[in-house]
Amino acid sequence: MPHAISARLARLARLAARIRDSGLARDEAAAAAHGWHTARGPAGTRIYRDPRFDTLAPAQAETGQRAAR
Repeated sequence: MPHAISARLARLARLAARIRDSGLARDEAAAAAHGWHTARGPAGTRIYRDPRFDTLAPAQAETGQRAAR
């Protein structure tokens, strides 16, 4: 009986991984289409960064404005 339970759990884990990976691939493709960068974050999360905002802080520093917190 433990083998049957273990096999069932293994099948369930493979199914969950396939679902997770398909969604991740779709999200990364959408981010790439918009020119965003993706990275692996803590605890299984993903970080999406729009490079257009990399120039926001230096531009505000030149004009004397401070970024809103």
